[in-house]
Amino acid sequence: MLSGSFAPPRVLGVQDNFVFMQLGTNDRAFVASNPNGVSGFRRNLQPLTNDIKANSHLIIMVAQPVENQDPATYTFSQQECRDTLMKEAKRIGSDFIDNYAIFPRDKMSFDLYTSDGLHPNVRGHYRIYKNIVGALEQA
Repeated sequence: MLSGSFAPPRVLGVQDNFVFMQLGTNDRAFVASNPNGVSGFRRNLQPLTNDIKANSHLIIMVAQPVENQDPATYTFSQQECRDTLMKEAKRIGSDFIDNYAIFPRDKMSFDLYTSDGLHPNVRGHYRIYKNIVGALEQA
């Protein structure tokens, strides 16, 4: 959806009261359909969040840290993605769940919580799950 088309068919139904949207892991890669850099990410993010927020309660989440931050592969860092998503949540008055801050960022932790240094393994997904539940319980 970050390619810019929000026309039907839609992912949201009229009965959907809450939408959890997590971005970051693959949204930063050099791919033709992805925005180029933080400014492109932000430019595409705003119409998306405005559209979802108009139809349901949007909860924005950022993905966990990633080991590979190679600028030849990714147009911006996971930290920049986190900062952009946090600012966007504040701009539109949405809740923000920070799945980035709950993970340490050292080599041993990437091996412990991810299957490939990028995508969470079972232990990583469980940690994210606990973070989401904790955020909902505090809301």
